[in-house]
Amino acid sequence: MLLYLRGQKEVVMDAKVPFAILLIFTVLGSALAVISPPPVSAQVGCDTPITTSTTLTFNVGPCSGNGLVIGANGITLNCAKRMINGTGTGIGVNITGHTGVTVENCLVSGFTTGIYLFSSSGDTLTKNTANADGFGFRLIKSSSSTLSKNKANNNHLDGFSLETSSNKNKLTGNSATSDIYAFSLSSSSSNTLSSNTANSNGYGIYLTNSSSNSLSSNTANSNGDFGIYLTSSSNGNTLSKNTASSNHLTGFSLGSSNGNKLTGNTAKSNLNSGFAISSSITNPLTLNTANGNKYYGFNIAGSSSNTLSKNTANSNVYGFYLSSSPGNTLSKNTANKNGYYGFGIGSSSSNTLSGNTANTNVVYGFLFWSFSESTVTGNNANSNVYGFYLSTATGNTLSKNTANKNSFYGFGLGSSSGNTLTGDTAKSNKQYGYSDDSMGIGTGGTENTYSSDVSSGNGLGGSSPAGLGAPQH
Repeated sequence: MLLYLRGQKEVVMDAKVPFAILLIFTVLGSALAVISPPPVSAQVGCDTPITTSTTLTFNVGPCSGNGLVIGANGITLNCAKRMINGTGTGIGVNITGHTGVTVENCLVSGFTTGIYLFSSSGDTLTKNTANADGFGFRLIKSSSSTLSKNKANNNHLDGFSLETSSNKNKLTGNSATSDIYAFSLSSSSSNTLSSNTANSNGYGIYLTNSSSNSLSSNTANSNGDFGIYLTSSSNGNTLSKNTASSNHLTGFSLGSSNGNKLTGNTAKSNLNSGFAISSSITNPLTLNTANGNKYYGFNIAGSSSNTLSKNTANSNVYGFYLSSSPGNTLSKNTANKNGYYGFGIGSSSSNTLSGNTANTNVVYGFLFWSFSESTVTGNNANSNVYGFYLSTATGNTLSKNTANKNSFYGFGLGSSSGNTLTGDTAKSNKQYGYSDDSMGIGTGGTENTYSSDVSSGNGLGGSSPAGLGAPQH
Protein backbone atom coordinates (compact mmCIF):
# COMPACT_ATOMS: atom_id res chain seq x y z
CA MET A 1 0.00 0.00 0.00
CA LEU A 2 1.03 3.64 -0.41
CA LEU A 3 1.01 6.29 2.34
CA TYR A 4 1.49 9.96 1.50
CA LEU A 5 2.71 12.54 4.06
CA ARG A 6 1.96 16.21 3.36
CA GLY A 7 5.05 17.89 2.07
CA GLN A 8 7.07 14.64 2.31
CA LYS A 9 8.24 12.15 -0.24
CA GLU A 10 6.18 9.07 -1.03
CA VAL A 11 6.49 6.28 1.49
CA VAL A 12 5.86 2.69 0.32
CA MET A 13 4.39 0.30 2.83
CA ASP A 14 3.28 -3.31 2.34
CA ALA A 15 0.46 -5.12 3.98
CA LYS A 16 2.78 -6.55 6.63
CA VAL A 17 3.39 -3.16 8.25
CA PRO A 18 1.68 -3.16 11.65
CA PHE A 19 -1.30 -0.89 12.11
CA ALA A 20 0.44 0.93 15.03
CA ILE A 21 3.26 2.07 12.76
CA LEU A 22 0.75 3.20 10.18
CA LEU A 23 -1.01 5.24 12.86
CA ILE A 24 2.27 6.94 13.87
CA PHE A 25 2.88 8.08 10.31
CA THR A 26 -0.66 9.41 10.07
CA VAL A 27 -0.37 11.48 13.30
CA LEU A 28 3.04 12.80 12.25
CA GLY A 29 1.63 13.98 8.99
CA SER A 30 -1.18 15.86 10.74
CA ALA A 31 1.28 17.56 13.12
CA LEU A 32 3.49 18.74 10.27
CA ALA A 33 0.44 20.21 8.62
CA VAL A 34 -0.34 22.59 11.55
CA ILE A 35 3.16 23.85 12.46
CA SER A 36 3.15 27.68 12.16
CA PRO A 37 5.38 29.09 9.48
CA PRO A 38 8.48 31.02 10.59
CA PRO A 39 8.47 34.83 10.39
CA VAL A 40 8.78 36.16 6.88
CA SER A 41 12.04 37.99 6.09
CA ALA A 42 10.98 41.05 4.25
CA GLN A 43 11.91 44.36 2.75
CA VAL A 44 8.88 46.58 3.28
CA GLY A 45 8.13 50.19 2.52
CA CYS A 46 6.47 53.07 4.32
CA ASP A 47 2.84 52.71 5.46
CA THR A 48 2.98 48.97 4.87
CA PRO A 49 0.36 46.83 6.69
CA ILE A 50 2.02 43.94 8.53
CA THR A 51 -0.39 41.01 8.66
CA THR A 52 1.96 38.12 9.34
CA SER A 53 5.00 37.72 11.59
CA THR A 54 7.81 39.61 9.88
CA THR A 55 11.55 40.16 10.30
CA LEU A 56 12.96 43.22 8.56
CA THR A 57 15.99 42.82 6.34
CA PHE A 58 16.35 46.49 5.33
CA ASN A 59 15.71 49.89 6.86
CA VAL A 60 12.34 51.56 6.28
CA GLY A 61 12.02 55.17 5.12
CA PRO A 62 12.51 58.04 5.37
CA CYS A 63 8.70 58.10 5.48
CA SER A 64 6.78 61.32 4.89
CA GLY A 65 3.79 59.87 6.78
CA ASN A 66 3.49 56.60 8.70
CA GLY A 67 6.04 53.86 8.96
CA LEU A 68 4.55 50.38 9.54
CA VAL A 69 1.00 49.46 10.49
CA ILE A 70 0.18 46.29 12.41
CA GLY A 71 -2.78 44.65 10.69
CA ALA A 72 -3.44 41.41 12.60
CA ASN A 73 -3.60 39.93 16.07
CA GLY A 74 -0.94 37.69 17.55
CA ILE A 75 1.90 38.49 15.16
CA THR A 76 5.51 39.53 15.74
CA LEU A 77 7.37 42.38 14.09
CA ASN A 78 11.11 41.89 14.60
CA CYS A 79 13.00 44.82 13.17
CA ALA A 80 16.33 43.05 13.77
CA LYS A 81 17.78 46.46 14.74
CA ARG A 82 16.79 47.94 11.40
CA MET A 83 15.71 51.58 11.34
CA ILE A 84 12.28 53.01 10.69
CA ASN A 85 12.83 56.67 9.83
CA GLY A 86 10.33 59.51 9.43
CA THR A 87 10.42 63.12 8.38
CA GLY A 88 8.59 64.59 11.37
CA THR A 89 5.00 63.41 10.91
CA GLY A 90 3.02 60.20 11.31
CA ILE A 91 3.58 57.12 13.45
CA GLY A 92 6.58 54.85 13.27
CA VAL A 93 4.83 51.61 14.29
CA ASN A 94 1.05 51.75 14.72
CA ILE A 95 -0.84 49.11 16.73
CA THR A 96 -4.51 50.03 16.77
CA GLY A 97 -7.18 47.65 18.00
CA HIS A 98 -5.01 44.54 18.01
CA THR A 99 -4.09 42.07 20.73
CA GLY A 100 -1.17 39.76 21.39
CA VAL A 101 1.21 41.67 19.11
CA THR A 102 4.96 41.71 19.74
CA VAL A 103 7.21 44.48 18.41
CA GLU A 104 10.92 44.05 19.11
CA ASN A 105 14.37 45.32 18.15
CA CYS A 106 13.09 48.36 16.25
CA LEU A 107 14.99 51.67 15.94
CA VAL A 108 12.36 54.35 15.34
CA SER A 109 13.00 58.07 14.85
CA GLY A 110 11.57 61.19 13.23
CA PHE A 111 7.82 60.63 13.76
CA THR A 112 5.12 62.39 15.76
CA THR A 113 4.94 59.14 17.76
CA GLY A 114 7.52 56.39 17.60
CA ILE A 115 5.50 53.33 18.65
CA TYR A 116 1.76 53.76 19.25
CA LEU A 117 -0.82 51.54 20.92
CA PHE A 118 -4.47 52.56 20.69
CA SER A 119 -7.38 50.53 22.06
CA SER A 120 -5.09 47.52 22.18
CA SER A 121 -4.42 44.92 24.84
CA GLY A 122 -1.98 42.17 25.66
CA ASP A 123 0.76 43.53 23.41
CA THR A 124 4.52 43.35 24.05
CA LEU A 125 7.12 45.97 23.18
CA THR A 126 10.68 44.94 23.95
CA LYS A 127 14.19 46.14 23.14
CA ASN A 128 12.99 48.97 20.91
CA THR A 129 14.49 52.47 20.73
CA ALA A 130 12.52 55.64 19.97
CA ASN A 131 14.69 58.70 19.37
CA ALA A 132 13.86 62.27 18.35
CA ASP A 133 10.11 61.70 18.01
CA GLY A 134 7.32 63.73 19.56
CA PHE A 135 6.30 60.84 21.79
CA GLY A 136 8.62 57.88 22.03
CA PHE A 137 6.10 55.27 23.16
CA ARG A 138 2.43 56.22 23.49
CA LEU A 139 -0.45 54.13 24.86
CA ILE A 140 -4.03 55.39 24.69
CA LYS A 141 -6.97 53.33 25.99
CA SER A 142 -4.76 50.27 26.14
CA SER A 143 -4.45 47.59 28.81
CA SER A 144 -2.50 44.52 29.89
CA SER A 145 0.47 45.34 27.68
CA THR A 146 4.13 44.91 28.59
CA LEU A 147 6.94 47.33 27.74
CA SER A 148 10.37 46.05 28.69
CA LYS A 149 13.96 47.06 27.98
CA ASN A 150 12.96 49.85 25.60
CA LYS A 151 14.78 53.18 25.27
CA ALA A 152 13.30 56.62 24.66
CA ASN A 153 15.84 59.37 24.06
CA ASN A 154 15.71 62.99 22.94
CA ASN A 155 11.96 63.03 22.33
CA HIS A 156 10.21 66.40 22.17
CA LEU A 157 7.38 65.38 24.51
CA ASP A 158 7.14 62.13 26.48
CA GLY A 159 9.49 59.21 26.40
CA PHE A 160 6.75 56.85 27.59
CA SER A 161 3.15 58.07 27.79
CA LEU A 162 0.10 56.27 29.17
CA GLU A 163 -3.18 58.12 28.62
CA THR A 164 -6.46 56.65 29.88
CA SER A 165 -4.60 53.36 29.88
CA SER A 166 -5.37 51.28 32.94
CA ASN A 167 -5.43 47.72 34.17
CA LYS A 168 -2.19 45.82 34.26
CA ASN A 169 0.09 47.60 31.84
CA LYS A 170 3.65 46.80 32.90
CA LEU A 171 6.70 48.96 32.23
CA THR A 172 9.87 47.19 33.32
CA GLY A 173 13.54 47.91 32.71
CA ASN A 174 12.95 50.78 30.30
CA SER A 175 15.07 53.93 30.14
CA ALA A 176 14.32 57.51 29.13
CA THR A 177 16.90 60.26 28.68
CA SER A 178 16.61 63.87 27.49
CA ASP A 179 12.83 63.80 27.01
CA ILE A 180 10.44 66.43 28.42
CA TYR A 181 8.61 63.84 30.51
CA ALA A 182 10.42 60.54 30.81
CA PHE A 183 7.39 58.52 32.00
CA SER A 184 3.97 60.19 32.04
CA LEU A 185 0.71 58.68 33.27
CA SER A 186 -2.50 60.63 32.72
CA SER A 187 -5.85 59.27 33.95
CA SER A 188 -4.23 55.86 34.04
CA SER A 189 -4.66 53.49 36.96
CA SER A 190 -3.61 50.05 38.19
CA ASN A 191 -0.39 49.91 36.20
CA THR A 192 3.08 48.75 37.29
CA LEU A 193 6.34 50.61 36.73
CA SER A 194 9.43 48.79 37.98
CA SER A 195 13.19 49.08 37.51
CA ASN A 196 12.90 51.87 34.95
CA THR A 197 15.45 54.68 34.59
CA ALA A 198 14.51 58.32 34.05
CA ASN A 199 17.64 60.47 34.01
CA SER A 200 18.31 63.96 32.64
CA ASN A 201 14.77 64.72 31.47
CA GLY A 202 12.52 67.67 32.26
CA TYR A 203 10.46 65.48 34.62
CA GLY A 204 11.33 61.94 35.61
CA ILE A 205 8.12 60.04 36.42
CA TYR A 206 4.93 62.12 36.30
CA LEU A 207 1.44 61.02 37.36
CA THR A 208 -1.64 63.20 36.99
CA ASN A 209 -5.11 62.01 37.96
CA SER A 210 -3.73 58.47 38.07
CA SER A 211 -4.45 56.14 40.97
CA SER A 212 -3.62 52.71 42.35
CA ASN A 213 -0.41 52.37 40.37
CA SER A 214 2.70 50.59 41.70
CA LEU A 215 6.12 52.23 41.29
CA SER A 216 9.06 50.19 42.56
CA SER A 217 12.83 50.21 42.16
CA ASN A 218 12.78 53.01 39.60
CA THR A 219 15.57 55.58 39.30
CA ALA A 220 14.93 59.26 38.54
CA ASN A 221 18.11 61.33 38.67
CA SER A 222 19.30 64.72 37.38
CA ASN A 223 15.96 65.77 35.95
CA GLY A 224 15.21 69.45 35.39
CA ASP A 225 12.30 69.64 37.85
CA PHE A 226 10.98 66.64 39.77
CA GLY A 227 12.26 63.11 40.01
CA ILE A 228 8.88 61.50 40.76
CA TYR A 229 5.79 63.74 40.86
CA LEU A 230 2.19 62.83 41.72
CA THR A 231 -0.45 65.53 41.23
CA SER A 232 -4.14 66.28 40.61
CA SER A 233 -5.82 63.51 42.59
CA SER A 234 -3.28 60.80 41.97
CA ASN A 235 -4.50 58.76 44.90
CA GLY A 236 -3.71 55.39 46.42
CA ASN A 237 -0.46 54.76 44.59
CA THR A 238 2.37 52.70 46.10
CA LEU A 239 5.98 53.87 45.79
CA SER A 240 8.68 51.57 47.13
CA LYS A 241 12.45 51.38 46.83
CA ASN A 242 12.69 54.15 44.22
CA THR A 243 15.66 56.53 44.04
CA ALA A 244 15.50 60.22 43.10
CA SER A 245 18.79 62.09 43.28
CA SER A 246 20.28 65.36 42.01
CA ASN A 247 17.02 66.64 40.55
CA HIS A 248 16.78 70.41 40.14
CA LEU A 249 13.72 70.74 42.38
CA THR A 250 12.43 67.78 44.38
CA GLY A 251 13.10 64.08 44.49
CA PHE A 252 9.54 62.97 45.35
CA SER A 253 6.59 65.37 45.26
CA LEU A 254 2.90 64.88 46.08
CA GLY A 255 0.47 67.64 45.17
CA SER A 256 -3.28 67.35 45.89
CA SER A 257 -2.86 63.59 46.08
CA ASN A 258 -4.12 61.43 48.92
CA GLY A 259 -3.59 58.00 50.41
CA ASN A 260 -0.32 57.26 48.67
CA LYS A 261 2.08 54.89 50.41
CA LEU A 262 5.81 55.68 50.21
CA THR A 263 8.13 53.04 51.66
CA GLY A 264 11.88 52.59 51.45
CA ASN A 265 12.52 55.34 48.89
CA THR A 266 15.73 57.39 48.73
CA ALA A 267 16.10 61.08 47.85
CA LYS A 268 19.62 62.50 47.85
CA SER A 269 21.27 65.72 46.72
CA ASN A 270 18.17 67.29 45.20
CA LEU A 271 18.35 71.06 44.82
CA ASN A 272 15.25 71.79 46.88
CA SER A 273 13.59 68.95 48.79
CA GLY A 274 13.99 65.24 49.10
CA PHE A 275 10.26 64.69 49.71
CA ALA A 276 7.59 67.40 49.33
CA ILE A 277 3.90 67.07 50.18
CA SER A 278 1.43 69.90 49.51
CA SER A 279 -2.36 70.02 49.86
CA SER A 280 -2.43 66.28 50.42
CA ILE A 281 -3.85 64.09 53.18
CA THR A 282 -3.54 60.59 54.64
CA ASN A 283 -0.26 59.70 52.98
CA PRO A 284 1.91 57.27 55.01
CA LEU A 285 5.69 57.66 54.58
CA THR A 286 7.81 54.92 56.16
CA LEU A 287 11.51 54.04 56.07
CA ASN A 288 12.35 56.67 53.47
CA THR A 289 15.73 58.44 53.37
CA ALA A 290 16.34 62.09 52.48
CA ASN A 291 20.00 63.00 52.90
CA GLY A 292 22.13 65.81 51.53
CA ASN A 293 19.34 67.76 49.86
CA LYS A 294 20.07 71.46 49.47
CA TYR A 295 17.14 72.67 51.57
CA TYR A 296 14.57 70.23 52.95
CA GLY A 297 14.67 66.54 53.68
CA PHE A 298 10.88 66.37 54.13
CA ASN A 299 8.80 69.46 53.28
CA ILE A 300 5.11 69.30 54.19
CA ALA A 301 2.89 72.31 53.45
CA GLY A 302 -0.86 72.72 53.81
CA SER A 303 -1.29 69.00 54.39
CA SER A 304 -3.00 67.08 57.19
CA SER A 305 -3.41 63.59 58.60
CA ASN A 306 -0.20 62.30 57.09
CA THR A 307 1.95 59.77 58.95
CA LEU A 308 5.74 59.85 58.84
CA SER A 309 7.49 57.01 60.64
CA LYS A 310 11.04 55.65 60.72
CA ASN A 311 12.25 58.07 58.05
CA THR A 312 15.73 59.60 57.98
CA ALA A 313 16.69 63.17 57.07
CA ASN A 314 20.38 63.87 57.58
CA SER A 315 22.72 66.59 56.31
CA ASN A 316 20.08 68.79 54.73
CA VAL A 317 19.56 72.41 55.77
CA TYR A 318 16.18 71.50 57.26
CA GLY A 319 15.41 67.91 58.21
CA PHE A 320 11.60 67.78 58.60
CA TYR A 321 9.56 70.93 57.93
CA LEU A 322 5.81 71.25 58.44
CA SER A 323 3.95 74.48 57.65
CA SER A 324 0.19 75.10 58.01
CA SER A 325 -0.21 71.36 58.42
CA PRO A 326 -2.47 70.11 61.24
CA GLY A 327 -3.11 66.62 62.52
CA ASN A 328 0.02 64.87 61.27
CA THR A 329 1.88 62.13 63.13
CA LEU A 330 5.68 61.88 63.20
CA SER A 331 7.15 58.88 65.00
CA LYS A 332 10.59 57.31 65.26
CA ASN A 333 12.12 59.53 62.60
CA THR A 334 15.76 60.64 62.64
CA ALA A 335 17.11 64.06 61.69
CA ASN A 336 20.81 64.54 62.37
CA LYS A 337 23.53 66.93 61.17
CA ASN A 338 21.16 69.30 59.40
CA GLY A 339 22.29 72.86 58.77
CA TYR A 340 19.53 74.59 60.75
CA TYR A 341 17.09 72.25 62.49
CA GLY A 342 16.15 68.62 62.65
CA PHE A 343 12.38 69.18 63.03
CA GLY A 344 10.66 72.51 62.39
CA ILE A 345 6.89 72.95 62.64
CA GLY A 346 5.15 76.29 62.15
CA SER A 347 1.58 77.57 62.03
CA SER A 348 0.31 74.09 62.76
CA SER A 349 -1.85 72.43 65.40
CA SER A 350 -2.86 69.01 66.71
CA ASN A 351 0.27 67.23 65.55
CA THR A 352 1.83 64.30 67.39
CA LEU A 353 5.59 63.74 67.63
CA SER A 354 6.84 60.65 69.42
CA GLY A 355 10.14 58.81 69.59
CA ASN A 356 11.95 61.05 67.11
CA THR A 357 15.68 61.85 67.29
CA ALA A 358 17.40 65.12 66.38
CA ASN A 359 21.11 65.19 67.19
CA THR A 360 24.04 67.40 66.18
CA ASN A 361 21.98 69.81 64.13
CA VAL A 362 23.62 73.21 63.71
CA VAL A 363 20.97 75.23 65.59
CA TYR A 364 17.79 73.46 66.72
CA GLY A 365 16.91 69.87 67.36
CA PHE A 366 13.17 70.73 67.47
CA LEU A 367 11.84 74.19 66.61
CA PHE A 368 8.13 74.97 67.05
CA TRP A 369 6.50 78.34 66.25
CA SER A 370 2.83 79.31 66.16
CA PHE A 371 2.44 75.75 67.32
CA SER A 372 -0.59 74.64 69.33
CA GLU A 373 -2.56 71.78 70.87
CA SER A 374 0.08 69.23 69.94
CA THR A 375 1.70 66.32 71.77
CA VAL A 376 5.47 65.93 71.90
CA THR A 377 6.56 62.82 73.78
CA GLY A 378 9.60 60.58 74.07
CA ASN A 379 11.77 62.54 71.62
CA ASN A 380 15.54 63.06 71.87
CA ALA A 381 17.52 66.20 71.05
CA ASN A 382 21.21 66.04 71.89
CA SER A 383 24.29 68.06 70.94
CA ASN A 384 22.45 70.83 69.10
CA VAL A 385 22.56 74.51 70.04
CA TYR A 386 18.98 74.30 71.35
CA GLY A 387 17.39 70.96 72.04
CA PHE A 388 13.69 71.99 72.01
CA TYR A 389 12.60 75.57 71.37
CA LEU A 390 8.99 76.81 71.41
CA SER A 391 8.09 80.29 70.15
CA THR A 392 4.54 81.66 70.39
CA ALA A 393 3.37 78.17 71.20
CA THR A 394 0.21 77.47 73.19
CA GLY A 395 -1.55 74.50 74.73
CA ASN A 396 1.03 71.86 73.90
CA THR A 397 2.06 68.87 75.99
CA LEU A 398 5.72 67.85 76.22
CA SER A 399 6.49 64.70 78.17
CA LYS A 400 9.39 62.28 78.61
CA ASN A 401 11.59 64.07 76.10
CA THR A 402 15.38 64.23 76.50
CA ALA A 403 17.65 67.17 75.72
CA ASN A 404 21.29 66.63 76.67
CA LYS A 405 24.62 68.29 75.83
CA ASN A 406 23.15 71.13 73.82
CA SER A 407 25.19 74.35 73.52
CA PHE A 408 22.51 76.65 74.96
CA TYR A 409 19.28 75.27 76.42
CA GLY A 410 17.79 71.85 76.66
CA PHE A 411 14.26 73.33 76.53
CA GLY A 412 13.56 76.97 75.65
CA LEU A 413 10.16 78.65 75.65
CA GLY A 414 9.76 82.15 74.20
CA SER A 415 6.47 84.09 74.27
CA SER A 416 4.66 80.82 74.89
CA SER A 417 1.83 80.04 77.29
CA GLY A 418 -0.41 77.25 78.46
CA ASN A 419 2.10 74.52 77.70
CA THR A 420 2.70 71.56 80.01
CA LEU A 421 6.11 69.90 80.45
CA THR A 422 6.07 66.64 82.40
CA GLY A 423 8.85 64.13 83.02
CA ASP A 424 11.29 65.67 80.60
CA THR A 425 15.07 65.40 81.07
CA ALA A 426 17.71 68.08 80.48
CA LYS A 427 21.29 67.19 81.36
CA SER A 428 24.73 68.65 80.67
CA ASN A 429 23.53 71.53 78.53
CA LYS A 430 26.03 74.42 78.50
CA GLN A 431 23.59 77.03 79.77
CA TYR A 432 20.25 76.02 81.29
CA GLY A 433 18.26 72.86 81.23
CA TYR A 434 15.01 74.89 80.94
CA SER A 435 14.62 78.54 79.94
CA ASP A 436 11.23 80.28 79.90
CA ASP A 437 10.83 84.05 79.35
CA SER A 438 7.09 84.18 79.99
CA MET A 439 5.60 85.76 83.13
CA GLY A 440 2.43 84.50 84.78
CA ILE A 441 1.00 82.33 87.51
CA GLY A 442 2.43 79.03 86.31
CA THR A 443 5.48 77.16 87.59
CA GLY A 444 8.31 79.49 88.67
CA GLY A 445 6.25 82.55 87.76
CA THR A 446 5.93 81.55 84.11
CA GLU A 447 2.82 81.05 81.99
CA ASN A 448 3.53 77.33 81.61
CA THR A 449 3.36 74.26 83.85
CA TYR A 450 6.38 72.11 84.71
CA SER A 451 6.04 68.81 86.60
CA SER A 452 8.58 66.10 87.48
CA ASP A 453 11.10 67.45 85.01
CA VAL A 454 14.73 66.44 85.54
CA SER A 455 17.60 68.88 85.32
CA SER A 456 21.22 68.16 86.20
CA GLY A 457 24.76 69.09 85.23
CA ASN A 458 23.80 72.15 83.20
CA GLY A 459 26.38 74.93 82.96
CA LEU A 460 24.40 77.89 84.35
CA GLY A 461 21.91 75.94 86.44
CA GLY A 462 18.84 73.82 86.15
CA SER A 463 16.52 76.51 84.85
CA SER A 464 15.79 80.19 84.33
CA PRO A 465 13.75 81.11 86.28
CA ALA A 466 14.60 78.67 89.02
CA GLY A 467 12.32 75.83 89.95
CA LEU A 468 11.38 74.47 86.54
CA GLY A 469 13.43 71.29 86.92
CA ALA A 470 15.13 69.42 89.72
CA PRO A 471 17.76 69.35 90.93
CA GLN A 472 18.44 72.98 90.20
CA HIS A 473 22.23 72.53 90.05
